[in-house]
Amino acid sequence: MKVGDYVRTKDGEIGEIRVIIEDKVFMNTNQYYSTNIIKSSPNIIDLLKKDDLVVNYNDDIYKVNKIYKGYVFTDKKNKYGQVITLVDYQIKYIVTKEQFESMEYKVGE
Repeated sequence: MKVGDYVRTKDGEIGEIRVIIEDKVFMNTNQYYSTNIIKSSPNIIDLLKKDDLVVNYNDDIYKVNKIYKGYVFTDKKNKYGQVITLVDYQIKYIVTKEQFESMEYKVGE
């Protein structure tokens, strides 16, 4: 891990490393011990998992189905029936599956 890399934590947060001090990693406003980091990479796509949500710069929301060779294969198809794929620079926001589940409200509870 190094400053500028992206990390995914055990609770599903993804962020960019701003500072590393001993065994602590500081991302944006949060800090984590390195033992809470699942994976790090200079390419944010490497941290995505199936069922994470990504938003592009048109504010379209996609569910991740598969990641392969730097491409994110989504759950949606274009008007020609082809699966919509994204690359890193097309992604504006990420909501991980874990983050989504922690914020959900089930109707009827």
